[in-house]
Amino acid sequence: MNNRLVFAIGAIIAFSAFVVGYYLWQSFIERQYEERAQSIRRTIATDLYFDTASLDEYAAALEQLADPQVHAQHQIRLGAAYNLADKYERGVPLIKGVIADESVSADTRALGVAYLFLAYAKDRDQNVGKLVFDDSGIYNEALGGGDFTRTADLEAAYHRLFQIADEWQPVSLIKYLLALKSANDLLDTENLSEKREAEDIQAITVYIRSGDSLSAQERARTGYNGSLFQASGSFGWNFRFYNLTSLARFDVSKQSEVEESYRRITQAVAANQPHGGLLAIENYARFYYAAYLADVFGSARAADIVSSMAPTLATDGLQGRANENGIWPFYEAELTRPEPERNHNRRFILSIAALNPGFDAFLLSRGWKE
Repeated sequence: MNNRLVFAIGAIIAFSAFVVGYYLWQSFIERQYEERAQSIRRTIATDLYFDTASLDEYAAALEQLADPQVHAQHQIRLGAAYNLADKYERGVPLIKGVIADESVSADTRALGVAYLFLAYAKDRDQNVGKLVFDDSGIYNEALGGGDFTRTADLEAAYHRLFQIADEWQPVSLIKYLLALKSANDLLDTENLSEKREAEDIQAITVYIRSGDSLSAQERARTGYNGSLFQASGSFGWNFRFYNLTSLARFDVSKQSEVEESYRRITQAVAANQPHGGLLAIENYARFYYAAYLADVFGSARAADIVSSMAPTLATDGLQGRANENGIWPFYEAELTRPEPERNHNRRFILSIAALNPGFDAFLLSRGWKE
């Protein structure tokens, strides 16, 4: 073998080693930044401390993530954290940025649409709706000439946005959100015809079944743990539960499933403590369970209503922060909403208060109820 050939082979080997070493080093750095981003996110989600320094540190770590798919999932989570801190003007555009990027996987973009709704659903804030729908493209298409200052138009626009996301890539959370329209129809429409009631019941049943199937597939995916799918799963079971309680008011065969679902939710949250984010989500399951009991069983289940609502009244520790960051603003918003914008939530709150003296006293002490 001549010297020139030996030199060429050596150069190729050296270059290959450099390339491999470079990418291994880049991968190592990438993992470090991702681990840092995950650590900050866990602190925010677990401890519910939405201080500016933590959010800005998360944003800085995010900028170092080179993988566009990983970056997109964290960008949605950062946007959600800003939204939970009531910094919607920063959070909503971050999420919309991911949705607009067609190089991002369709399922991640679909989850982004769900997170836009979560920002609104916290206390049905029309200002959030304006940030979302006062725009061109899919947002203008979804609004369809409606007025985002009217709750009915805003929620119809969200439903159309869910339909658009579902066309990109079906995901379980979107399926559960699609069922909301029929669930709300059952709860809010006076003198509902038998035909329409049957159609709503069928729609909810189909969406829940489809969402459950997709949820099982998502949990079986490689990389599920720590992913946006896992993070959004807790929201999914919460909306699934709301839909189920709406359905069980009209279909008694679903009542045992409500009890089992509530038991599983509270047990899962208890098994993952301390975690303020899960406590905040669980509060809504507790509220809708208590409202369901009040509607269906009345005073016969008063003790269970009191028991289910007790954690939502706590003022101290992690549970207190979870309450203050979630369910309490929800109570205030629903009880002080102008009459044309009210829905079943106000009725639910008052029906629970009528059977739960402690809850009634709490609302009176806050000045949200006369």
